[in-house]
Amino acid sequence: MTKKAMIKAIQLREAKAYVSLKQFEISFGEDYELAKLYRRAWCEIYELKNELGIPTDYSLPEMKEGIRLMEELDEMNRQKEALK
Repeated sequence: MTKKAMIKAIQLREAKAYVSLKQFEISFGEDYELAKLYRRAWCEIYELKNELGIPTDYSLPEMKEGIRLMEELDEMNRQKEALK
């Protein structure tokens, strides 16, 4: 595996873990115990990526989906706060 392929693999793994985390948080909530495991799994990949100096690839479809899900979750949280 080339260095470029390894970088892409790490970027893709991080993006997929982020999508999984956000999908879970939308479905079950951010404070659910299993959400903490998803968050930890994503954080480990994210930290490794940063320690290696690998930038986030925002052009990946998975990363774009993760950002969309993050925005959806933020909107859900804003609506909950408005109802209080």
